[in-house]
Amino acid sequence: MPLPVKLPLLPAAMQELTALVKDQGITGGFKEDDGSAAQLAYVLSGAVTGKLFVQWEQEPLVADAVNQCIVKIIMTVDDLLPFGDRLGLVFSRDRGDTESGMTNVSANGRILRPDGAFFFNGNRMGAKLEEKDNTYPISQPLRELGEKTAVWSPLYYGSLPYLLCIAIAGSLVQFCAVERGAPSTAVAIGAPYDMQRTGDRAALAIATFNFYRLLKAASAYLPSSVLTVGRDLKHKVTLDGGSSYTRTLHFLSDSLAVRKSITPWPVYAERWGVEFSDIALAYSATSTASGLIHVSLNGGEPTLNGVKYLVQLGPIGLQRADIRVASESQLRNAAHGILHGLNALHQAELVHRDLRWPNLACDMESASRFYLLDLEMCARADCKPAMAHPPAHWGPHALIGSLYTAASDLHCMGVMLRQYVNLATSDNARNFLGIVSAHAKDLHESAVELLQHPWISCAGAACTAAGALQGEV
Repeated sequence: MPLPVKLPLLPAAMQELTALVKDQGITGGFKEDDGSAAQLAYVLSGAVTGKLFVQWEQEPLVADAVNQCIVKIIMTVDDLLPFGDRLGLVFSRDRGDTESGMTNVSANGRILRPDGAFFFNGNRMGAKLEEKDNTYPISQPLRELGEKTAVWSPLYYGSLPYLLCIAIAGSLVQFCAVERGAPSTAVAIGAPYDMQRTGDRAALAIATFNFYRLLKAASAYLPSSVLTVGRDLKHKVTLDGGSSYTRTLHFLSDSLAVRKSITPWPVYAERWGVEFSDIALAYSATSTASGLIHVSLNGGEPTLNGVKYLVQLGPIGLQRADIRVASESQLRNAAHGILHGLNALHQAELVHRDLRWPNLACDMESASRFYLLDLEMCARADCKPAMAHPPAHWGPHALIGSLYTAASDLHCMGVMLRQYVNLATSDNARNFLGIVSAHAKDLHESAVELLQHPWISCAGAACTAAGALQGEV
């Protein structure tokens, strides 16, 4: 794809390029900078003729060459555009961070992270790369790019028709793409470039500009709220006294699942008064129930690895930012899903204790089948909370005496639902909200009884109204 303008080089770099490369098809794509594009000329000159301090058999040094010849060009072009025209790119590289809250492999043994990825506005993956040293053929990173994109979901990629990729093996660079219809295969685009040859590096710089143009085109297909696949999403919580814990989510690209970690677990467990055994029981006792998230089908049960808590979960549905509760029927669907989840927990003599809209998801297809997330606050029912400060969303009427009970969960559900009380126009809706709005000590109905309320009218064992049915992905 020819560029509409010639790319600027510093005078010395332009002279070196024309002295070493006689192919006018390559050198004709560049011009000597007149001082009007000094920053871009500096970056391009380093990419085309700058010295590469690299030993191709060492992957970290290969990564340095990729930064110099590709990444810096893309990031500089984006930074130099007018603010409204930028993609807001963030480049993230997997450095094998031992402090990460995540493991390096998913439950099926595959590596989780790409070696590098470009994210639009920091959260939407637009392209990724895999790097190997020169002991590998270029087919190896191509194969890994496909393996790490083995699942394609609008939750991850919106309506993106393809995911742009770059495969690197030593000095060889191959642009490629993973297409929506064949997500496990990376298809090569054009011939590979050899970073040991000046002519190829110049042609690679031109191709990198075209790669950015393709990124611009692809960005239109990604909604602002897709899940951030292939990258650790960390949330650090600092407590009174200075101690802290970090919750990390990593949405897998090889399966529709999320890997969750909490570290250090003892700090989290003490703050919220939870026991690992209760969390493990919450997942195992509800593994066949609808209305709450499950351990993913290919494994990933809760584990404690030193001070790191890990679990792999599914299904992945629409999250809070994408859930629009705009009618009484949607509010009823949410209540229906929550009650299924709470009933399963209460049957196991457990309580959820963290009922908030951010801890609710729904299926993508109908956006009407809801289920509970975040079982890491579960505890035994009818016990005094072993925490210094209860969560603010419990309010003053959640406890019965000093105990958190199944009725406490139902009261907290009522607090949630009443945020949309204006949608409750029918007599049955108002009656239901009146019941669950009572103080916990006055709430005598159980979750299973509320499922039979005329507003919910659950079909019982045959019900498919709640999200996260057994086997659902």
